Amino acid sequence: MTQNSAQSGNLVEVFSGIQGEGIYVGRRQIFIRTCGCNLDCAYCDTPGPRSRVAVCRLERTPGLRDFVELPNPVSLDRITECVRTLNSPPGLHHSVALTGGEPLVDAGWTIEIARALKESGMRVMLETNGSLPEELRSALSFLDIISMDIKLPSTTGGPDLTDEHKRFMLVAAERELYVKMVVCSSTQTEEIDAAAGMVREVERRIPVVIQPVTELGGVHPPSPDQVLAWQSLCAEYVDDVRVIPQCHKILGQL
Repeated sequence: MTQNSAQSGNLVEVFSGIQGEGIYVGRRQIFIRTCGCNLDCAYCDTPGPRSRVAVCRLERTPGLRDFVELPNPVSLDRITECVRTLNSPPGLHHSVALTGGEPLVDAGWTIEIARALKESGMRVMLETNGSLPEELRSALSFLDIISMDIKLPSTTGGPDLTDEHKRFMLVAAERELYVKMVVCSSTQTEEIDAAAGMVREVERRIPVVIQPVTELGGVHPPSPDQVLAWQSLCAEYVDDVRVIPQCHKILGQL
């Protein structure tokens, strides 16, 4: 994907919502959703952001979904103004989540957004598929928290990204980091074992989140017995293993 200029770029939306995944589930965040993704996971529930979109939606009042639409590319000043407006009252939002798609697909644009957010005093969390380690290295100084997916081929229907994930995690471990593994009924225990072992090789204190997939099309969630067995397996490698579903789906949140 062509890199955007430093002062403008393409986004899908900016809004205030409840974090529905990972260890910060339930916390209020401002979400900045970028365009584009380098993967095509079978369970993806945001297929639109895989490519560029014509307009960007900016929420005007936190939580009211009173969006205004602007043509892409949108200016960095307009984004930071939107974030300032949404961040009210002070203390409502834990942080700003850069999500997608995959924010690191257009790393230069994501870095400029993160830089501006940090300069305004916001904490910045990156939600990422964990497959672009060099791009992460460029963005690292502007990030506080990294939520990294480990993509299991039997779940995603995609390639084995073990090498990319290992290199990514070694960089990401310089910041606050947790990893998520989306699992479904066809997930292979051998992949869970290998993924947990990979986390252990980097740092056993990195939290691991097992996330049962929300049923979508032909992708079905695992059984309770499968989830319990996988949690027990991961606990042999790391100190903190949690099972957390997509809570924003349960709450009916965007």
